[in-house]
Amino acid sequence: MSRRLGLHKLGFHFRLLIPALILISMAVFLVAYFANSMVQGFVQKRFQDRIHFLASYLARNAELGILINNRQMLQEMAENLLQEADVASVRILGPDGVELAVAGKAPPAEDSIKIQTSVTAQRLSDQDLGFPEDEIALTQKNKVIGQVVIVSTMHGLQKLQHKMQGRFLFIALGVACTAMIFFYVLSRSLVAPISRLANTAQDVAKGDHDIRAVPDTVPETRKLALAFNSMLDSLQWSSKALEEAYQDMMQQQTLAELGRFSMTIAHEVKNPLGIIKSSLDMLKKEQGLTSQDMLVGYIEDEIQRLNRLIEDFLLFSKPAKAALVPIEMKGFLLHTVRRFEMQFRTGDIHIETCLPSYELWIHGDQDLLTRAIHNLLKNGIEATNLQGVLDIFAEVSGKHILVRIRDEGAGIDPGLQEQIFEPFFTTRSQGTGLGLAYVAQVIAVHKGRIEAGNWDKGAEFRITLPLLGNE
Repeated sequence: MSRRLGLHKLGFHFRLLIPALILISMAVFLVAYFANSMVQGFVQKRFQDRIHFLASYLARNAELGILINNRQMLQEMAENLLQEADVASVRILGPDGVELAVAGKAPPAEDSIKIQTSVTAQRLSDQDLGFPEDEIALTQKNKVIGQVVIVSTMHGLQKLQHKMQGRFLFIALGVACTAMIFFYVLSRSLVAPISRLANTAQDVAKGDHDIRAVPDTVPETRKLALAFNSMLDSLQWSSKALEEAYQDMMQQQTLAELGRFSMTIAHEVKNPLGIIKSSLDMLKKEQGLTSQDMLVGYIEDEIQRLNRLIEDFLLFSKPAKAALVPIEMKGFLLHTVRRFEMQFRTGDIHIETCLPSYELWIHGDQDLLTRAIHNLLKNGIEATNLQGVLDIFAEVSGKHILVRIRDEGAGIDPGLQEQIFEPFFTTRSQGTGLGLAYVAQVIAVHKGRIEAGNWDKGAEFRITLPLLGNE
């Protein structure tokens, strides 16, 4: 039925408004109808009571005129009563039905009413009347001596009733319109939060997962909005957890494939590469060649590059398993820098450290952290083309130690700051893209965090590790 009427296309707001309009209109007009009927009945009764009163009043006053047969006095009474707006005609009749006085404005209308009242004698003697005995006819008390007939028109009453009906209709329309306006505003205040919630749901469906519904002041809609926001938070958290789990699974799958590939490289490439290196050393000895010869230098550089590539693959393919022991970071960083400077004595590079005077203890694996710091320092050297200054800072930040390593290179493209820690991602023609990925892997094993950014003169890497007792 609702589909045939098209009601299924109406929104919640109009589904509330239309029944309310019908109910309010019916209630107002029923009240107006019964009120108008009651008032009209009351007015009509008062009108009839008034005409009866006028007839009774004329009957009492006409008694004397009938008794003394004074038609002039009776005519004056009839004409005086005719001054009343609703009186159409007046007739005074004697005992034998003879008309003693007649007065009328016009012929009686169809809607006229006729009131007839008897005139009774109330005086018994001339002493009561004050006239000579020969001028009156004494009658028995309470005897009917005549009739008073009054014809009254209903035109004035009907005009008043029509005017009252118009006013009642106007008042009913005003009350109905006022009630509808009030209900319209009220229903909008109830429907508006639901509409906003629906719009929010549509925005979420379009991909805006950060939007939230604004809670309303109405308790029910406020509770609904808070529950909707809680559902979105839960879905967003679940989505992030699922995405992280998927990324971890993909990374583990990548590492597993890399491990199998690395084992293949170890058997298929590393052994032949060792034979090539041994053969080159024997050839250099027999032919008296040195690394200064151009072709020999090329061969040694490529052998070294291939060997380093294989070592990077093998190192990254093995999951980092930390053997955690207490490490004092101040002494560890100083010792790591000295070892690095001894291994890389090339170019015009200077490493400066700014460490606190007090000790900083963490739980860590010294070998893994040493390789991670070496990779970052090596990355800084390559970024500065073997010249410039590398800075290492260490400080306490809350319950963590913050280590910052800065170089004076070209910096990191802001759009690549999150990708540089992904495996095989590199911006260099000869890089493997595994060095920074290995660093991130080591820091994650230590329940820390590494971030990349820029400072005034180049790139900056920030390592955050929990202090001892705050893991």
